[in-house]
Amino acid sequence: MKTVVKFLWVVAFAVMSSSLMAQGVLTSLQMGKTYRFDLVDGSSRTGVLDSADSEFMFITNVVSGPEKIYLSGVIKAKLFLVNESGKFANPHYSRYLFGPSAIPHKKGEVYWNNLWLEVNTVQVGITENLSVGMGSLLFSSLAGNLSLMPNFKYSIPLNEKTTLAVGNISLLLWPKNEVFFGATLPFAVATFGGSEANFSIGTGWAGTSEVSTDTSGVGVRNFQWSDYPTVYAAVSKRLSRNWIFQLEGYGIAYNQEDWQGNVTQRTNGIALFSFRYIQPNSSWDFGGVVINDSGTEMNFAVPLIGYTQKF
Repeated sequence: MKTVVKFLWVVAFAVMSSSLMAQGVLTSLQMGKTYRFDLVDGSSRTGVLDSADSEFMFITNVVSGPEKIYLSGVIKAKLFLVNESGKFANPHYSRYLFGPSAIPHKKGEVYWNNLWLEVNTVQVGITENLSVGMGSLLFSSLAGNLSLMPNFKYSIPLNEKTTLAVGNISLLLWPKNEVFFGATLPFAVATFGGSEANFSIGTGWAGTSEVSTDTSGVGVRNFQWSDYPTVYAAVSKRLSRNWIFQLEGYGIAYNQEDWQGNVTQRTNGIALFSFRYIQPNSSWDFGGVVINDSGTEMNFAVPLIGYTQKF
């Protein structure tokens, strides 16, 4: 008899816990929004949340139409962005391949981006307007050449099709047995359009710093702002359900000073293009980058492959 009572207590506790968990999921949702619902049987449903009572939630499934779901069967609900035609929205609307768009990164959203396996960046939406990120060069850092790439962006939507943003991108390098190098680029960018098709134009002012050694062997820290601004333009266009085309161009101006105090003005031109294969929470980039280095008067092009995962 005692065994039966214990069993009934376990069942009751499980039922109450499941109900409370489902109610907790429901209280964080907004009617009229589209969500992906993960269910206890391992399946999922995606649809607009129409209403709910103490036992069921009623949704309009984006594929099959109206249906109801037991609240106790819902494990998790995640906001699911769709575009005007009902397709899943571009999952990486806040960025191009390297540069940012002004479109804000949504609060609580996290993504990881990888390029060439080497360049890794994690970006987090802190508020509806502010996002911060940190990157690093994986294999270079493992080899003892430590690198960090902090950044932030604050977005200011003016209307549905125009957004402004300000922010900063930095690069910090501690090469093994060499001088420290740092670069920073405060920027402002304006984006016209939405997540499916947009154009961005921006500007910034690059500053560089390094610890060099003079003839007496004394380390000297130099910081130089560029004499000229950096300029930036990018365009993104969704071609089909799963493909987006992107094009970016940069003119990065900066000053370089040697230990004798000689300053050299340099401008690097960079052009990138990619075809981005998108899924609701991930994407692959296939493209290339062309670089013109005014310091070495070299032009070179390399293929590019990248992956992004949204959490």
